[in-house]
Amino acid sequence: MLPAFQTDLMQFQSLVTCMAREFLLISQFDGLHWWSWNIPFFWS
Repeated sequence: MLPAFQTDLMQFQSLVTCMAREFLLISQFDGLHWWSWNIPFFWS
């Protein structure tokens, strides 16, 4: 029972890590997109 639980936990941790990495990539891209659109408005 314990080894199966540990493998499930490892799979869950890897899934969370993958999702977090995807989210960070998306948020970084959205941030760049936002700045490229809004900096000209701030400077004008």
